[in-house]
Amino acid sequence: MVDDTNVDRDASSSHPTKEELEAMFESFESSCCDEVMFPVSQCTLQIDELEAWIYPPQEIDKMKQTVKIIQGNLDEVETQVKCLKSSTDGFTGACAKLRNSFKHMETELDKRSEVELNRKGD
Repeated sequence: MVDDTNVDRDASSSHPTKEELEAMFESFESSCCDEVMFPVSQCTLQIDELEAWIYPPQEIDKMKQTVKIIQGNLDEVETQVKCLKSSTDGFTGACAKLRNSFKHMETELDKRSEVELNRKGD
């Protein structure tokens, strides 16, 4: 079990919540084509998997892999949305915010991986 008392809680306040992410993805369901919806549905599945790995026993390597998969799907969604004939500025901004959240998450997961390795080595 990993001690999460050192996780930077203040930084997470600027990151979207799971509910905000799901709402963002669901908002496109009625207006987007299948090319956008498939990677969105994949992101949703990966977010559910990521949520499952948060609880002990935490599988940090799997969490990191899942974050990378979500980032790839997000890139695909953003590319498809940019092909639509409507304004995508808001969506592009949301994607940037989400990418920053994932970078922060990866940094925290890397820190936890190092702590776990040090504990196993002792």
